[in-house]
Amino acid sequence: MSARWNRRGRWASTHYPVASRFFANDGKKYPLRVPGFNLPVDVELTAEDRFAHGFDNWAQARLTAREIAMLQLMNDITDRPGWDDDEGVFKDSVVASWRDDAISTKPLISNAAWEWCIAELRDAAQVFRKTRSVDVLHSASGVCKSDGLISSHILSALRAGAKALAREEGDSSPSQKIRQDLVDPTLFPLAYGATPAVFDNSFEVVELEGIFNSLGQRGASVPAQSIHDRPETPPPLDDDGEGRQRWSLDDRQKYCWSPGFQLLPCEVQFPKQEGGVTISSYINNLHPGRYPAVYNAIESVLEAAIPMWNRVLVKQDGDRLPPRIRTYGAVIEPQEQPPWLDRAIEAQHSFDKDKSNPAYQEALSLVEEYFSRPEPSMADMLPAYLGQAPESLDDWDPREEPFGATIYRKFSRLRHTVHPEPGVSYSYEDWKAGKANRAIVPGCFCPSADHPHQKNAKLSPRNEKCEQFVLEHPDHVFPPSVDLASSFSERGLQVIVKISRTTLTPGENSQCKAEAWHVDGTLNEHLVAGATLVFDTQNVTTPALDFRVEADLDPWECGHVNERDKMIALETTFGLGDTPEALISRVPALQELGSVKFVDSGRLVAYPHGLQHRMGAVELVDKSSPGYFDVLELWLVDPNYRICSTRNVPPQRHDWWFDAVMQAEAKGEWKWPRRLPNEIVEQIRGYAADYPVSMEEARRWQEKRREHEKLCQEAVQHCVDGYMFLEQWLT
Repeated sequence: MSARWNRRGRWASTHYPVASRFFANDGKKYPLRVPGFNLPVDVELTAEDRFAHGFDNWAQARLTAREIAMLQLMNDITDRPGWDDDEGVFKDSVVASWRDDAISTKPLISNAAWEWCIAELRDAAQVFRKTRSVDVLHSASGVCKSDGLISSHILSALRAGAKALAREEGDSSPSQKIRQDLVDPTLFPLAYGATPAVFDNSFEVVELEGIFNSLGQRGASVPAQSIHDRPETPPPLDDDGEGRQRWSLDDRQKYCWSPGFQLLPCEVQFPKQEGGVTISSYINNLHPGRYPAVYNAIESVLEAAIPMWNRVLVKQDGDRLPPRIRTYGAVIEPQEQPPWLDRAIEAQHSFDKDKSNPAYQEALSLVEEYFSRPEPSMADMLPAYLGQAPESLDDWDPREEPFGATIYRKFSRLRHTVHPEPGVSYSYEDWKAGKANRAIVPGCFCPSADHPHQKNAKLSPRNEKCEQFVLEHPDHVFPPSVDLASSFSERGLQVIVKISRTTLTPGENSQCKAEAWHVDGTLNEHLVAGATLVFDTQNVTTPALDFRVEADLDPWECGHVNERDKMIALETTFGLGDTPEALISRVPALQELGSVKFVDSGRLVAYPHGLQHRMGAVELVDKSSPGYFDVLELWLVDPNYRICSTRNVPPQRHDWWFDAVMQAEAKGEWKWPRRLPNEIVEQIRGYAADYPVSMEEARRWQEKRREHEKLCQEAVQHCVDGYMFLEQWLT
């Protein structure tokens, strides 16, 4: 299945195409040249020059239900302690026990699926031993999880910092607020038209070491930006021509941006001598003077996350892996009624009054044997025939019903979808080598001059059983490896940091519902990957990140699906069986991949921005006692860009400014004209309460940006197409 042939290039070109080298924010050679400063806010690189993001920019081929089950099984096994050692995946007796459990509890794990999974897990174990991380839920894109990379010392520093930050947040009572943002990147963002920035190289950029020397430094601000006349109010819903009500294409694009705000990342450098990484500009809303140990801990987490980001970052049309099971249709069995049916019908008709006749008894025996055959699972049975036949021979009277009708009823209930197996059209070794172009059911479509398969794919002669051409895919081309530290050693990276605490208490706040599906930020931040660390838990169920992706199923490639039964079987094959006739009813083209659990407090999970995600539901273990969990999130700005960062914006918080003034006074670096009483000092502080930016103003910005982000997330969901199979295609 080709990914997004008709839409994937939507963001490939922009109104303001630029080269990556055109961006500048280090103050060395050029004035500030980032989106919003000397460049339009919605400037975009071409798809070839950047990584893929989640704003209508990434979709992958929908995977079969069996492949999803395989991914989830491998993810579960890699949660087992010691799965990678000689007493785990390499010990036959242990593997046999795992196999029996998997096949008995997971209907889609067959012998062939298990053999594939164990071969893949043994290869993954070799990588895990070297890197302490493993790729999971991975196909065209995927997730990387690590265990053992984050030391207990780092976790202790983060826990101590979170406790201090929670105490500092005096206005947030756990009994009133379940989720508390301890380091909130949405507070004191870059506000277009209001936030002053170091605009040209006549100013010193804001480095971490001299951060408070920059507090009085005022740069230039830019006027409020408009994104192609983007209205403030949400657009109306329109009929998209596919039977769905959603925003117009133009509105979907506009609302992926915020017209007023951008989150401020910190700068991360790769020191040439020391190795590792260094945070070289302040983390927004994390005071570097008060929390140096937290800064050091975050640097260590970043050092672990960067190699994992190398493994999950993708570019448009740069699928990391081919599908393990490739098919463009569904197989239904049995395909024909039993060959002896006509003979049995004739015997019943001829000897209806002489049932002792051997021919009649033979026919009756055949019918009874056929009737007693076990039926497929309800999940695989074609829905149109559910409930049509009696459950046992006791309910059937051959005197009341002709043999032909009985056999047809049973035949209808025996008809089921046969889930395709891995290793049929290509082996595991072929798959690893990218030789995975052969399909179990080949792609087949009617030629059309405007369809890309007509010119980009190899066509075989027409299939004798249908009027369409058979589609042949080329071998998979693995994308080039990514090495952020090498490719961006001079420029460094830009990362947005968030720390949050979720507190549960007995009673109505004893559980936290799953978040809404989302991608991080808005398009202003140009995020391309994230990393999440749950660094402290107490008395709560295991937190987990759920992942889903926009998943294409091209109707042109499934051109031979021209009957309703075939359509329903195709839905079962690709995991759409819970929605009858989903391919006709335009359900959103989304596929849930699975959940990655934080089974250990040191587990780090990295993911690409093209995957939608959410933190799953969590509840108290002991309902009579409170509990909590703390989360560190790192969001990677596409390093092919430079956006305005804390290197360019002096701290905006009034409390930071006033503390710096008082510390300077205490050190003798600056003195009041004469010794003033504390009451007068506080009065002066009150007069300057809005300098540089007051908390009240920051909260107003935060609320306004939250409205923009809500519209952005709506736009993301409106961007998801529905499956486009047409009912009139069915015979």
